[in-house]
Amino acid sequence: MPNPFLRIPRGRLSSCNKTREHREWTSAEVLRLIAEGHKLDERTTAQAEYGEMIEFKIRTGGRLGEVSGARYRNIDFEQGVWIVSGQWTREGEWVDYTKTEKSLGRRVPLAPQLVKKIAARKLRTGSGDDDFIFAARNSKPMSHSNFRRRGWNLAVANAELTDGPKVTPHDARHAFASEAADLGLESSDVADVLGHTTAGITEKIYTHAFNRDQREERVRQAMSKAMAAGEGR
Repeated sequence: MPNPFLRIPRGRLSSCNKTREHREWTSAEVLRLIAEGHKLDERTTAQAEYGEMIEFKIRTGGRLGEVSGARYRNIDFEQGVWIVSGQWTREGEWVDYTKTEKSLGRRVPLAPQLVKKIAARKLRTGSGDDDFIFAARNSKPMSHSNFRRRGWNLAVANAELTDGPKVTPHDARHAFASEAADLGLESSDVADVLGHTTAGITEKIYTHAFNRDQREERVRQAMSKAMAAGEGR
């Protein structure tokens, strides 16, 4: 039987090594996405709370499975740290990270505002230390597909972030790393938070333009001042 791939014209065969294009975020877009996530929870038909999970994912750079599997006991409320020890898989199972993985016991610093929100959520839901932070009604984490379909995708659409490359939950990691770079954080610091083996991985894959228009305008103004000074000589 002839190979069907031979019928595909040269240059038209997709490659698994092709890097997907990612959105170049702005601070306003990040805030808008988080706000739309919280709005989903205000609906009378809401089947789960997506807003805080979306915000947590964007503000920590955690993988979807890691955020889904986060328990209250993984949060050090005094130090403001999330200790990542594993993840909730697509198959609905908990998997511990092994000792050979960079992510084992990964410490993710949390903003004080985020720590307060998690503490308030625990009190409001009457949850215990072993409970999942973003549990569904069955006390288990919501499935990856439900989070995407009923939470993330709707928030993305409502935030009008459909004018470019498709925005997936994994793009929250890109947004986190890019915003951190825009704020002046070292790539080595961000690499540890994301669980990368080297800072080079963070720089190559996750650090994209953030607030590009504002950055370009700062450069434009600086060059304008430099030219004006030169013309005045």
